[in-house]
Amino acid sequence: MSEQEKPEQNSDDLFGWASINPGPAKSVEVSDGESYPFNGIMLPEPKLDRSIQPSMKIFIPLFLFGIGMAFLESAVVVYLRDIWKIANLFPVENIFENGEKLGILKIEFAREAATLLMLVSISCALGRNIWQCMAYLLFLFGVWDIFYYAWLWVLVGWPQSLLSWDVLFFIPYTMVSPVSAPVAVSAIMIFCGMMIIHAQRKRVVLKATRRFWFMEVLAFTLIYTSFIWETGKVNAGLPESKLHYPWLILVLGLTIGLTAFLFLVSNCFKRKRYDFDLYVSRKI
Repeated sequence: MSEQEKPEQNSDDLFGWASINPGPAKSVEVSDGESYPFNGIMLPEPKLDRSIQPSMKIFIPLFLFGIGMAFLESAVVVYLRDIWKIANLFPVENIFENGEKLGILKIEFAREAATLLMLVSISCALGRNIWQCMAYLLFLFGVWDIFYYAWLWVLVGWPQSLLSWDVLFFIPYTMVSPVSAPVAVSAIMIFCGMMIIHAQRKRVVLKATRRFWFMEVLAFTLIYTSFIWETGKVNAGLPESKLHYPWLILVLGLTIGLTAFLFLVSNCFKRKRYDFDLYVSRKI
């Protein structure tokens, strides 16, 4: 079949699609007794190079790296609490107006940015395509965040419960929430990262649509909004008992993001088969 005669292939999936790379071409006998090369599963995407297939064993050193980095992060927080003489996190002292503490706060901004830079850098160094880089970043961030709270509990006995409030980040804007909120987000990030690598190991070619990315950006916006929902009250010096976290916004954001991702991943494992006559390339 000539290039002009090849049918155009379109995806009808909701959020994205992917397909499994075919094996070697097989000769198929047709009614006139002649043989034609034919692949049982035809791909609308190029083959995934087997040399870039990741191993699930990569998650072991990544897991250990995340635990170690989490300890460093928690140790720094312990030092900051001692330097700033913080007995109780809430109400938060307005350190932006305290000249003695403002210098350390600027260093804290840089440290948070450096932490994110480290996570992104190692993910990009290990990943051999954009999906792998994203998977490693999701996994690392999730492990680091969860064990950050685990180490704090070991070192200073905080948080007392998963409903204890915490200041998550100062950049790009002060974010606060109960501990259980970022832990839930991190658990889903770990799951999504491992699913992406599993798909890559199965020689699955992921193809996300604009609709998929729109849903993911919407999910991120909702989750971020939930984290800054009570920032104004925190800056005003209100105690933890006066803060009310918008759980509905968080759940909605997680649901939208995870649903779009599951649609993409589930479509990865659907075998797309087409009519034999459309893919006969030449006679043998």
